[in-house]
Amino acid sequence: MEQQRRYSNSDEYMTGKDHLAQLGNKVLETSKQELFIAMRYLFAPLNQLKLDCNQGIAFLATDGGSLYYNPIKLIEKYKESPVAINRAYLHAVFHCLFKHIYTGADKDKEVWDLACDIAVSYIIDGMELSCVMEVENTEKEKIYKALEERCPVVSAANIYYVLMRSMRAEVQKMIAANMFYVDDHSFWVREDKQKERKDDKNQQNDDSDKESKQWDDVARKMQTALMSGQGRGDGKGKLRKALGARTHSQMSYRDFLKRFTTVRENMHIDMDSFDYGFYNYGMEVYGNMPLIEENEYKEESGIEDFVIVLDTSGSCAFDLLERFVDVTFDVINSSESFFDKINLHIIQCDNEIQEDYVIRSKEQMTEFREAFEAKGFGGTDFRPAFQYVESLRQKGDLKKLKGLLYFTDGYGVYPGKRPSFDAAFVFLGEYDADRKVPGWAMRLDISEEQLVIQ
Repeated sequence: MEQQRRYSNSDEYMTGKDHLAQLGNKVLETSKQELFIAMRYLFAPLNQLKLDCNQGIAFLATDGGSLYYNPIKLIEKYKESPVAINRAYLHAVFHCLFKHIYTGADKDKEVWDLACDIAVSYIIDGMELSCVMEVENTEKEKIYKALEERCPVVSAANIYYVLMRSMRAEVQKMIAANMFYVDDHSFWVREDKQKERKDDKNQQNDDSDKESKQWDDVARKMQTALMSGQGRGDGKGKLRKALGARTHSQMSYRDFLKRFTTVRENMHIDMDSFDYGFYNYGMEVYGNMPLIEENEYKEESGIEDFVIVLDTSGSCAFDLLERFVDVTFDVINSSESFFDKINLHIIQCDNEIQEDYVIRSKEQMTEFREAFEAKGFGGTDFRPAFQYVESLRQKGDLKKLKGLLYFTDGYGVYPGKRPSFDAAFVFLGEYDADRKVPGWAMRLDISEEQLVIQ
């Protein structure tokens, strides 16, 4: 009765739950306004999520369409620190913006969730804005520096592989300490499990594919807004770098190799150009005498003379070189991109030529792979490899050279002028705009997922 009298003058009777939801909405709307005033480029992503009260979660959660919140916990945290609410709101939005919630089905869930939280916290902690600034955490800063040393773009995907490869001991410590934990990930629409979600109006399930594409559009709009200088932004540029990698379209390594194909006549029966009508007519009229024979030559596209240079400087990981070789050989063996007889030079080079292994047939690939050992680990200079390949061309060893692939981390001395052949630099990791290549060179940024034999 007391609660009913309290709202007796209202147009609509409000329950305690409704009141909490109203307060929760007000807190988040206030937070959204503060974030928008500080960072105008956040207009699109901040308005992409609808607010939804849910007392069954610990604090915040999102599924790409809604931002779910526990009103009691939200109000408690707001009283303690409005900045914590701003950071949490932005944290959930960034999970959607960078599509963390739609990916990671093929990864270790616990490590992937941690990697996503670190990636988002890294960006927010780099923002020099009072609405999201907290007291510096020295333990977090140590982790950030360790990640920066290992990956130019500190993204969730790159962090995941660093954690799995060289920081497994630290993973459980970070998880146990809740160092980066902010929101609940149980609503994430992972690739292997399209969750059924219904809103408070009991509408049909949302289409996660549609929402994912909407976030693609939001990311592009936000990048345009950032480039136009809307808002003060983050002083260290971490958001710009991460968003540039997010919106950069990535070609598969297998498709990229097709750019280096050439055309020649190969010794195969070309059944596509064979006319069975004339053949049968000759057999019927003249007995055992067909009018035409099968065409013994067939025009094919493939790679004949080719060069792969492996950067064996100290900054490149040996296991990644091995995986790059494995995937490259798999492409050669499983597609028609290469001819049966090839002239493939695999050159190891740091700041000088360490080895040139020539492969003439597919059988030699196995021999090379079994005996492969990285050599070098000095500084990085791309020029010796280009000079060496040019000398091979002049000697006639690479008469039909279509191109050169240079697998590297991208940090070295490039040739001063364009070579007489096509060249591409293959970088591991997400796109990094700060990693420049000469205007005459092609570049391909590949993820570690692409270095897995399918």
